Amino acid sequence: MLSESQIEGDLDEIATTGCTLLEDAVAPEIVGGLVEGIDRIERDHGLQAARTSFEGFNTLRINNLLAYDEVF
Repeated sequence: MLSESQIEGDLDEIATTGCTLLEDAVAPEIVGGLVEGIDRIERDHGLQAARTSFEGFNTLRINNLLAYDEVF
């Protein structure tokens, strides 16, 4: 649980930089399940980087993850 001062610090950082980092915000077992899900989707569907100037040449994008697995 974050203290009031930590929350205020995060809010100040958001106001200043537009973002903040929350360490350990998601339990490791959930992160593991998400990574396994993405790996499975890539493998099962033979997905690769789109290779377009809009989506990039090295970035794999998977749209609508909610439709692939309930873990998302």
